[in-house]
Amino acid sequence: MIKTSAYILLAMLISCPVNALDFNSTARALASESLSLKSARLTNRAVIEDMKGANSIPPLEAEVGYLWGEGETVNKWNVSVSQSMDWPGAYSARRKGIEATGKALAAAERSTLVAKTLEIKQAMIDIVAAKRNAELSNTLNDTISQMIEVVRKRANNGDITRLDLNKLEIERIAIAKRLAADKRSLITAVSSLEALCGKNIDDIAAQLTDFPDEVLLPENRYEELLTEANPSIFEAKENAISAKALATAESRALLPGFSIGYTYENEVVDKWHGVTAGISIPLFSSRGTARSAKLRAEAAETDAILAAMQEVANLKSERGQALSLFKEIEEYKPIFEREDNLKLLKKAYAAGQITLIEYLGELNYFIEAKREFIDVQYQYHLVMARLNRLTLIQ
Repeated sequence: MIKTSAYILLAMLISCPVNALDFNSTARALASESLSLKSARLTNRAVIEDMKGANSIPPLEAEVGYLWGEGETVNKWNVSVSQSMDWPGAYSARRKGIEATGKALAAAERSTLVAKTLEIKQAMIDIVAAKRNAELSNTLNDTISQMIEVVRKRANNGDITRLDLNKLEIERIAIAKRLAADKRSLITAVSSLEALCGKNIDDIAAQLTDFPDEVLLPENRYEELLTEANPSIFEAKENAISAKALATAESRALLPGFSIGYTYENEVVDKWHGVTAGISIPLFSSRGTARSAKLRAEAAETDAILAAMQEVANLKSERGQALSLFKEIEEYKPIFEREDNLKLLKKAYAAGQITLIEYLGELNYFIEAKREFIDVQYQYHLVMARLNRLTLIQ
């Protein structure tokens, strides 16, 4: 892992251009290969097969009997075959419930895919932010190292005191510690993505050089996505349909069940053939189950309503956060994208316009402001990733 992270850090620090990565397609591809998603898919299939098996007609029952006669009575034997079944309408209701459950589980798989894709995409964003901070610390470390050489010559010539040189050396040590911490953060971010993917991601991490391009959609478009493409809401709705259908099946199971059979009896020369029919009346055995199924159906309908309400509330909150963070980014941009503040400070010190102490104070001020700018960008892209998550698998 250390070797992997060192390679990625080297790729970040060198000046050779790296092709930009499509965050969405890459995250989607990595999520699709996830073992957890494969496990969920197999588990869901097992659930459906279990439900289908439970909805089958009970096994055919066969009986063989042999009776010994007493005294002069001869022995005889018989064989019978019978088939029992619930009220026919119960099977169709269960089939409807199974179909709805299948759709709900398919939606659950899509929800899992969305969640996994979002998790991976945000881990990729973590790496970009860690690289930005490490790059800033590296630049600052180079700047201080160059300044120390200049100040050391001036101290040797008696132009400034050794005390000023020592202050700069202390600042260099602090910057080196910050650079080491940023490198560790980068290693942690890469390790986290690798753990999520369960595979080596050297080539992917090396290409994570910039935050993804995101488009803030109109609020009504997000509402349309919630209605049309949100698997969580669709899953809740299908669960409600399934629960209602299964509740209907349980209520129909309270109706009489039937059995029909064929009997053959042999007594030496006498032989009998006949048909048997029976009826089962579940007066008490299934009433609690039926009531429970009805309550589950009502709970599922309530869950569907709550899921939709929660999604709308989250949408409005996240879009508001994105707008606020975007405004902050726009305010920072002119300061850090049009001017090289470190070079301006260096020129001001070289020209004697500021003292070394003033230089160090201003340097730290601009560096902390740049880190805040990186953090605002980072938070914005995390929010945008969540906000646009429903477009990840379209």
